[in-house]
Amino acid sequence: MSIRRKTLLTISITVLVLLAALIATSRLLLLGSFERLEELSTRQDVERVLDAISFDLANLDGTTSDWAGWDDSYAFAGGTYSEYVEDNLMNATFDTLRLNLALYLDCAGDPFFGKAYDLSAHQEIPVPQELLPLLSDHPILTCDPDTKSSLAGIAPLDTAPMIIAARPILTNEDSGPARGTLIFGRFLDLAEVERLSLMTHLSVSLIPSENPRTEPDIEEILNSFPEGEPIYVQPLDGQTMVGYGLMEDLSGKPALIVRVDIPRRISQQGQFMLSYFIFSLLVVCLVFGGLAMFQLENMVLLRLMRLNHDVHAIGMSRDNTARLQVKGDDEIAKLGFEINHMLESLKSEEEKLRVSEERYTLAVGGANDGIWDWDLDTDTVYFSPRWKSMLGFMDGEIGDQPEELFGRVHPEDLTKLKEDVNLHLEGLTPHLQSEFRVFHKDGAYRWMLYRGLAVNNNGSRPARLAGSQTDITDRKRAEQLLEHKALHDELTDLPNRALFMDRLGHVLEHARRHPEYQAVVLFMDLDRFKLINDSLGHATGDMLLIGIARRLLGCLRPNDTISRFGGDEFAILLEDIKQISEATRIAERIQRELTKSFELNGHRVITTASIGIALVSSSYQRAEDVLRDADNAMYRAKTRGKARYEIFDSQMHVQVLTQLKLEADLRQAIEREQLSLVYQPILSLQSGQIIGVEALLRWQHPERGLLNPADFLGMAEETGLIVPVGAWVLREACTQGRAWHETGFPDLRMAVNISARQFMEKNLPQLVKSTLMKTGFPSHCLEIEITEKTAMQDIDLTIRTLVELSGVEVQVSIDDFGSGYSALGYLKRFPVNSLKIDRSFISDVISDPDDAAITSAIIAMAHVLKLNVVAEGVETEAQLEFLKSQQCDYFQGYLISRPQSVEDMTHL
Repeated sequence: MSIRRKTLLTISITVLVLLAALIATSRLLLLGSFERLEELSTRQDVERVLDAISFDLANLDGTTSDWAGWDDSYAFAGGTYSEYVEDNLMNATFDTLRLNLALYLDCAGDPFFGKAYDLSAHQEIPVPQELLPLLSDHPILTCDPDTKSSLAGIAPLDTAPMIIAARPILTNEDSGPARGTLIFGRFLDLAEVERLSLMTHLSVSLIPSENPRTEPDIEEILNSFPEGEPIYVQPLDGQTMVGYGLMEDLSGKPALIVRVDIPRRISQQGQFMLSYFIFSLLVVCLVFGGLAMFQLENMVLLRLMRLNHDVHAIGMSRDNTARLQVKGDDEIAKLGFEINHMLESLKSEEEKLRVSEERYTLAVGGANDGIWDWDLDTDTVYFSPRWKSMLGFMDGEIGDQPEELFGRVHPEDLTKLKEDVNLHLEGLTPHLQSEFRVFHKDGAYRWMLYRGLAVNNNGSRPARLAGSQTDITDRKRAEQLLEHKALHDELTDLPNRALFMDRLGHVLEHARRHPEYQAVVLFMDLDRFKLINDSLGHATGDMLLIGIARRLLGCLRPNDTISRFGGDEFAILLEDIKQISEATRIAERIQRELTKSFELNGHRVITTASIGIALVSSSYQRAEDVLRDADNAMYRAKTRGKARYEIFDSQMHVQVLTQLKLEADLRQAIEREQLSLVYQPILSLQSGQIIGVEALLRWQHPERGLLNPADFLGMAEETGLIVPVGAWVLREACTQGRAWHETGFPDLRMAVNISARQFMEKNLPQLVKSTLMKTGFPSHCLEIEITEKTAMQDIDLTIRTLVELSGVEVQVSIDDFGSGYSALGYLKRFPVNSLKIDRSFISDVISDPDDAAITSAIIAMAHVLKLNVVAEGVETEAQLEFLKSQQCDYFQGYLISRPQSVEDMTHL
């Protein structure tokens, strides 16, 4: 900035500061006086309005006193002047006296005459019922001869505030005894407000303190009144001053706020005077500043400009023999002499510098790295041509400022670079070495290694910092790729278990420091992925996992973490959630996304997932414990039907431990002969004879006693133990069936239940055949039972398995028919022999017409398809008679027998 501009700026700032100080002082003194005067005027106007209302109240009290102390009123109250109302209380009387209410009370405080009147509509209106409760405690209503009291004030009624006056009814001579109380009232409504405005020439409004419909900040207004003061004044805006006056009701509580809006003429006049004063000051300051600048320009600035022009001309001419023409002996002339002396010194140094630069240029040109030299005194940097070309620039495209480097450094690396530079300049490191990213001309960042060394001047402060720049981008990319591969899943490119556990550990540490912080872990396992992988191939399975990963990413927030743990397991970390419902919403969103089909290598694949949810809290010591609980919750979701989510609770961990122990015990149950079979007879409805039995599994647990299948088969199904257990059941049932055949029951059938997991085994038909061969049990007497749900899991596999079993005359029955979701179109394709009606229909077949209709339809449909029908769960004679009437073939249930041991069944 030139001296002229600095001088002009200095003078201008000085004038502005003085002007601002004068303006501030003037505003403080002048406007303050006008505002106080304006406030006093507003307060007086509010007092005028309050006095007007008080005058109306006194006038009303006088009118009430005249009417109450009148012989006619006294006679009317005594019941001797029946024409009193017609003669005196006509509508015209109310208009003349501006009355809205006349109420006559007896000495018990009960009204014996009352009339309310609308002065605007000139018609009677209902008497306000809320008035008398407000006066009930006043002694004027008691007609006490020792009390000659009067009552006047404001009653806060629902319709509008009312000024009232009450007097005891006496004779003209003000003698008694009093025969009651006379109350006159006048509403402070809009008409009355308009009258007050006209009378006082002010803008008046009335605000009931208990009804803030017109003034929502009524509470704030009431709190603003100074203690003991009935008037409060404040500016509403730049144009209006508002004043509030408080009037109390009959009990001394705030009842009415009188508001007066007054134009701010006094304040506006003060503003005008202040503006005129400021304008005058501005003119004076401008004249003073102009004169000062004129003197400075002629005595100093023009001479300095000429001196600057001559120095610039010498520099541009590069003539080291040229000198300044100096006249005079003042400070500016001495400056000229010193410049000439400096030019003489520069001439001798110039030759030395030229030789040094030639030597330096040869060294820099031969270096492969970029060279830089930072002059700390002038804050300029020399960047070699190679340095510039490493960033994609030509030699003339980059200047000599440090910002040419720092401005291109990646924002995340800039602070570290500056720290490294400062540490070396402060002598805390022997040399400068720093790695950071620099913006290249092509729009990308390049990794650079900077090495440098500080050079001190004659003192201890560094004067220069010089060094080299090496491009290490390729090395960094290789390091980052290795690091990424170490922490990400190769198939889906999602974070792997190691990275997920690291982030979960940091979240757990944060939760310990901040107990209010919440995060959630979702552990997800795909349902039936092994079936898809085995049937469609691993390549299709991999494509499915990639597609699922993409959909999961679309369900999450940017700061959430999703990881693939391997196989078909995924883990999700939701950070900074407010409620557990946020996690359940995301779980539901994931479930919806996964129900949409995937098109993979020409196959349309639909999958679901079981999800466990665990809330991260400070009570956890290790990240592994959080993951364990989410895994337990996921296991619970699988055992409860899959395709759902479960939230971990403390009991779940106990249940998992119990399940694990139960699993370990079941693995040993076969060897320790703890498993056994019981048998429930199946009878013919036509003959009443036992035609077969159903084998049912029991487990005599050494600690928990006798366990039913519901207590352990779900776990066996999940862990795969159902396969060896099911094989044992089949072998044991066939062995027992052969024994019964040999003891005189040659046609007895044996029904054995096959689980879904066991049915999916490809070697099931071979297992059945080998078991029949080893036990010698006839194949036509063996009946395999599978549920509807099992049959519908894989239609093609079901048909192949059933056809192979039918080929050796093994009977097949669809168990729990009617409770699943099978399509009737598939039923005729399955080579089955019978249907078993689910017990849920049989139990209500007598009381529920719908169950009866369904049962009848199943029997009729089965007979059309030439299938036998077995009814399960028959417990009453009425159920049995209904089944007979519908021509059901067979039945079983508690009506005939509960499941029996081998001995009991043999006797039965």
